[in-house]
Amino acid sequence: MKKHIIFITSLLMISVLAGCKYADFMADYTYSAVYFPKLTNTRTFVVGEIHHIELGVMLGGKRSNSADEWVDFQIDPTLVPAGSTLLPANYYTLSHSSRFTIPAGSLQGPITITIDTAKFVNDPLALQAKYVLPFRLIKTSADSILPKQNTQVLTLKYEHRLFGNYYHNGVTTMTSSSGVVTTTGYHQNEPVTNAINNWILATVGPYTLKTSGIINLKDGVNNTFNITVSLNNSVVISKNPGSVYNVVPSGPCSYNASKREFYLQYSYTNAGNTYQATDTLIFRNRILDGVNQWRW
Repeated sequence: MKKHIIFITSLLMISVLAGCKYADFMADYTYSAVYFPKLTNTRTFVVGEIHHIELGVMLGGKRSNSADEWVDFQIDPTLVPAGSTLLPANYYTLSHSSRFTIPAGSLQGPITITIDTAKFVNDPLALQAKYVLPFRLIKTSADSILPKQNTQVLTLKYEHRLFGNYYHNGVTTMTSSSGVVTTTGYHQNEPVTNAINNWILATVGPYTLKTSGIINLKDGVNNTFNITVSLNNSVVISKNPGSVYNVVPSGPCSYNASKREFYLQYSYTNAGNTYQATDTLIFRNRILDGVNQWRW
């Protein structure tokens, strides 16, 4: 009987202690604080698709927020890291020039950064991810600003709207210098999980992509050419300056936006041999600011 009493008493004590800990979990901290969740971040504008992004602060120390809070900021050039450049003031606009507002009912306070596309995407530094916006929190209606998270250096860059990984299918006819004709086909069954089987279309300009392959050859400085795609989806193939192969269109080239597919016809010569390719590139996925965006 004594053992049963001890056991029941122990359970009651555990329940009381657990209840205290849960009550502590439910309670707000004594003081609230605002902060940036990251000290550094990289965000991407996509030509013809994403021209504005959001940057925000967080409110901590509360489980809920019953009143509007605010925190003032400044653009602080002293935070620009070596090798980076402060984004020119005429390249962008902010939805508020100096204040984040955390509305009642939320623990987050965003502002919107809108880029001047004409200036930004025609600047080589933007493609190289050299431009930054350095924010410093300086004053708030909350109890405090976390001193170790009161800044964020935001790196900004852009991408062509069709950059990413593509399934590559096609057929190439090679005519040798002596007139011998050889045909080679290549096809991938979807989905292909091995990245080595895919082509990568990389941004080299606001409307131009660089391939990571040519016919059935992949990688290497010469196995590449450029694809220029305007906003109306017209397609032009051209030589990539870094390749020795003078790739030229040999027939109609197009992009099907509904299917997210390229249809390419091109040719080039190498060592006296002439190559005529008919290729299809099918969008697989792209990584945008750390988010893996798949075809469908």
